Amino acid sequence: MNKGEKKGLVEDLKERFKDKEWLYLVDFTSLNAGDMDLLRTKARNGSLCVQIVKNRLLNLGLEGSKFGELQRFLKGRTGVLLGADPIEGAKILADFKGKKIGLKIKGGFIEGKIYSGEEIEKIARIPSREELLAKTVSVLNSPVQNLVSLLGNIIGRFINVISKIKTQNARGENG
Repeated sequence: MNKGEKKGLVEDLKERFKDKEWLYLVDFTSLNAGDMDLLRTKARNGSLCVQIVKNRLLNLGLEGSKFGELQRFLKGRTGVLLGADPIEGAKILADFKGKKIGLKIKGGFIEGKIYSGEEIEKIARIPSREELLAKTVSVLNSPVQNLVSLLGNIIGRFINVISKIKTQNARGENG
């Protein structure tokens, strides 16, 4: 890569970082090419981007951006993960890390705060928006189901009482 290409890459990184609210750094040292392709595919399926960049160029890209504090994580081989949803990114990394021992989450930046790799793994355990909505609907629906069931039981018992009274009256008239 010549000097002009490196400069272009740094500018591209700075441009990418402008409109993002989060970014994760990973150490992919022990991953082979097949594992990296698998990680990239999972990331793409989640509307995320994985990019491998030399630390020196990444350092220049981070310089002056809101992600500048991440420069302290730039040791060893570094990959960048960014996209729209930080929870989804954390889930993909944590899931991949669980299956491929070689991946290490170095750290990240989410909405103005630096997180360690361990903290990002904790973030991965947060339920998704859809899961939270499903739980909320379930909690809200439960009392309604209980009320319907209770009313159904009361009506059923009332019908049984009326039926028994009718049966007794019929016997009394015939007897």
